[in-house]
Amino acid sequence: MVPAGVADGIRARPRRGPLAGAESRPVRGRQAIGRTGRDPGTRSPADRPAQPGWAEPGGGAFSRIGCRRTARLGVDRPAARVAGPGNRPHRKFALRAGDRRGRRSLTATAPGSGNLEAQLDFLRDQLLHQVEPELLDPFRSEPGQRRQLRELIRELLAQWSPGAEFGAERIETLLAELIGLGPLDPLLSDPGISDILVNSPDEVWVERRGRLERVDTAFRGPEHLGALMEKIAALVGRTISLQTPCLDARMADGSRANLVIAPVGGPCLSIRRHRQELRPLYGAADSWAAGGGMSELMGRLFAMAMSARCNFLISGATGAGKSTFLASLLAHVPPNERLVVIEDTQELPIDPGAHAVRLQCVHDVRGASSGQRRVNLADLVVNALRMRPDRLVVGEIRTPREAYVTIEALNTGHPGSGSTIHADGAADALGRLEMLIRREYGGFSAADVRAPIARAFDFIVHVGRLENGRRIVREVIELAGMRGSEYDLRPAFAWTADAGFQPCGEYRTGPRVKAKFGSTSDVGA
Repeated sequence: MVPAGVADGIRARPRRGPLAGAESRPVRGRQAIGRTGRDPGTRSPADRPAQPGWAEPGGGAFSRIGCRRTARLGVDRPAARVAGPGNRPHRKFALRAGDRRGRRSLTATAPGSGNLEAQLDFLRDQLLHQVEPELLDPFRSEPGQRRQLRELIRELLAQWSPGAEFGAERIETLLAELIGLGPLDPLLSDPGISDILVNSPDEVWVERRGRLERVDTAFRGPEHLGALMEKIAALVGRTISLQTPCLDARMADGSRANLVIAPVGGPCLSIRRHRQELRPLYGAADSWAAGGGMSELMGRLFAMAMSARCNFLISGATGAGKSTFLASLLAHVPPNERLVVIEDTQELPIDPGAHAVRLQCVHDVRGASSGQRRVNLADLVVNALRMRPDRLVVGEIRTPREAYVTIEALNTGHPGSGSTIHADGAADALGRLEMLIRREYGGFSAADVRAPIARAFDFIVHVGRLENGRRIVREVIELAGMRGSEYDLRPAFAWTADAGFQPCGEYRTGPRVKAKFGSTSDVGA
């Protein structure tokens, strides 16, 4: 029952969250579903109050599916559609309200069949009454979720428009819009796709097995794309608006999304798929060596170096395979050694049997006081030193402070650690580390910066991607320390188009790596 005095004029709070700025719908208690037999679409403007209340969007699963919330106390927005092409006038519709939960029958208004938007609006409203909110979670992993909703959608549509035929394609489209990411759902289910790039409503690209290609996926218009972006923001408890036109979001399945709207640009959307696969270095059909990403000799060197607790710096461009290669190295960490993994967003696949602790940056503290701030990667590196790590892994070095605290941490006795950095080559990676540190800490000379860097890493590995999409290890350099004021760099392996993967001349391990290996033999000889 609606409390006395509320039915005649419910005045809820204004819209908040990801739907802020969207057109608000006036509602009245007398227009509630199940409260009157009158079709709210027939009310004239004169019947409406001068200052109507506004429907408040709900939290939790209601905001997650990107739909308007219908109040449980009998308040709903009016169905304000009119007759038009492909949309018959409103007619009364009786809906069974889940007998197993003992709910009363509802009376709702339903527009005619044929209009996708009308069907979506209708289904959203009715599903909120019929199913538990958890069933509408887009990232719920239970296998029966889609089957249950698919059957319920068929039942609702059959009652809504008796005699009309709704094919499997339309059902899947409705299902994707309701609990998925709309037209992007088929792309997300393709295991060969690592990136989805939406440049505009009618231009969508994907990276499939290392190569970019345009696909025949399209949105119905800017509003359709914008609604999906609002849904993604709502899924992570964030908003995208004129005040925050750029947003990074990590979705529940681990995928990373970047959203951009006006005035910066767009609307455009980029999704980086989260891949949990662990790719062995060598010795398996899906290994780096078997796939042409390195030679078996290189794989054995890397495995030996990780067991000997050598430190690695992995360099490469975006999408080159830096994180994938680092994860392959970490598979050779003994299970009795404590591994602390620090990432901006959780990305590295870690063996479930590893003794690993994961730390992740906090980008937005909602409702925090002015004295609180985000927890960045540098903060986590400092904190990780208090967690008794045997090895430290820093997902990626991006900023001057991250570079400084990582080098400092690796100089405090944590052999067998690693990190990644964007660079054009193995030697360039060292130059970029220097540039980052000296940009923020200008009091250091080049020699002051180079000495701790030379002590921090044993091997610099540069990975890249060929034109055919294959990811390879292009270059391996041992950082043997300092030679005067310069790095003592010893090229170990290099890839060329003509010769493939080859040891570099008379490569001999330096004294530090030789001591870690516990042998006087030369790996590359």
